[in-house]
Amino acid sequence: MKAIYPIIILAGALSSLAPSISPPDLGPVEVNVRGTCQNLRNQTISGRTNVVGGTTNFTYALKSTTTNITINTDGLLALLENSFNTNFPAGCRLLLVEQTPYCFFYVSDVTGTNLGFNPYPILSTAFLNDGSFVSTAVESGTTTNSGGSLMTGKDAATFTAALSFTYDDSSLTNVVDHTHTQFTWVGLAHDKLSLNISNGLASDNVTMEITGGGSIRGQDSAVFSGSIRAKTSGFDK
Repeated sequence: MKAIYPIIILAGALSSLAPSISPPDLGPVEVNVRGTCQNLRNQTISGRTNVVGGTTNFTYALKSTTTNITINTDGLLALLENSFNTNFPAGCRLLLVEQTPYCFFYVSDVTGTNLGFNPYPILSTAFLNDGSFVSTAVESGTTTNSGGSLMTGKDAATFTAALSFTYDDSSLTNVVDHTHTQFTWVGLAHDKLSLNISNGLASDNVTMEITGGGSIRGQDSAVFSGSIRAKTSGFDK
């Protein structure tokens, strides 16, 4: 039976493992990933034996097939519920937390807007290199004529980084359907940032075209392609 936990308790249980989130820049994420899973692999579908002139001949046919699946935002939430043996309260949503150019997944609280449950380390993010990224930016502002403090202005920038998202619940022993999921998605994260310098309010448009491989719910090997998109906002200090 699934256990239904208050989301704040779930969050607290993993808070020591959470990446630093101060201040949060987040928003609902749209996951649209297509997977092709191996179904049959070299399965014998027919075979017969006959003898011709004292020679025994065996004729056979092998078949390999695949199954197509889709992992969307709700599907990824369902995977997390299965792995953690829980039901998230009604209203919870999957969020993308953005710390330019790094970003990672979180489950919201029941309002659908605030941080609630951290799925790390079952669902984690990593740079594919040493954390390097490339960017272009244009910043303009106005300062006071006395103190030199920046009062008004804006910053428009684009960041690109190579990221990987890894899902691995093999360490969990209480998975609902007694199967395990292990996959890695990799791709270039493109973040278009708009920052109001006077108040620190940032808005980001994050897009990622991803590929990857692994296994879903104990199935044989699978390959993936698709996209992850989100519009995030928050205060950048």
